[in-house]
Amino acid sequence: MKSKDAKAQVVLDGITTALMAGTTTIVPGTYIMFRREPAMKKGITEIYSVNSSVAIPVEGAGWVVGSEVIGYIKWFGRWRKYGFFPKPDTIYEETCLREIAHFGQMLTHVHRLLKAQERVKAKYGDGPIDLWPKDLLEAPHGS
Repeated sequence: MKSKDAKAQVVLDGITTALMAGTTTIVPGTYIMFRREPAMKKGITEIYSVNSSVAIPVEGAGWVVGSEVIGYIKWFGRWRKYGFFPKPDTIYEETCLREIAHFGQMLTHVHRLLKAQERVKAKYGDGPIDLWPKDLLEAPHGS
């Protein structure tokens, strides 16, 4: 049986892969969810809304889970990373803050990986790339 940390890492790896592929638009958290907003212009970094997950009473349908935007996670150029921009008069507890911080770190990591891939493709093309220095592949001296 996998430990709790190992299970969490598998989930995070799946989310990171989906973010890199651009195949996910909603990422759930404990009490919040992150939703990718449609791009306004081609080539700009992605913006994610942070939504509170709330149960709303709906007449005839019982309780329906809804959400309210409580802030946005978007690229902050001066820091060269994603930052959280909360809406005014919002309050956060530690679980939500941790998830927001972690999601921002994940987005920054994915952003940097994609930029590195672009630089490598621009320099070497789409063919196979040998990134290992030749001296690391040779047998050690004296063997």
